[in-house]
Amino acid sequence: MADAESVSRDNNGIDATGHWLPWRRVHLLREAVIGDLSTVTNGDAENPNVSSSLYDHVTTLAKILTRRHNGKDIWDMVCEIHDQMIPTPKP
Repeated sequence: MADAESVSRDNNGIDATGHWLPWRRVHLLREAVIGDLSTVTNGDAENPNVSSSLYDHVTTLAKILTRRHNGKDIWDMVCEIHDQMIPTPKP
């Protein structure tokens, strides 16, 4: 049965002995050239690191998905690519 401590360990990506869960270890922002977060000026700067924590994974993903480039976020860019590849039929 899961208790608060075991859930916390799982979310932090560590086992009962305090070691990282190897299958949860991720190299975050390795040589991040696209969407480089090390140049962020609003205090959210993040350099390449390794973590097995679910919280680190989600936070880094959120930082990448909310970055803007030339006034566009990732969804705007995906829509623009889609529109260029599959033009809307003219009536």
